[in-house]
Amino acid sequence: MEKTYTYEITEDGYYILINGEKVIHQYEPYIPDHTKSYEENAKAQIEELKQADSQNAQRKTNIEQMQSDITDLQLALTEIYEMGVNE
Repeated sequence: MEKTYTYEITEDGYYILINGEKVIHQYEPYIPDHTKSYEENAKAQIEELKQADSQNAQRKTNIEQMQSDITDLQLALTEIYEMGVNE
């Protein structure tokens, strides 16, 4: 399920919402970049979260591929072993 990211600006910071749920609360003095507005900070933080999601999805795909490769190798080794035993 793909996550939906939104933000809500408050008087002293902002919330990051994931699928409509307030998950991250950034407020003064803990705003990441004081040279940017709350909105710019929220958007930048959402982009970071999306990049992390993308990287995690790629890692999951890589792990699934490795598991498939291991299964294929196990099957090939079993076939080779059985060929040797049956001779």
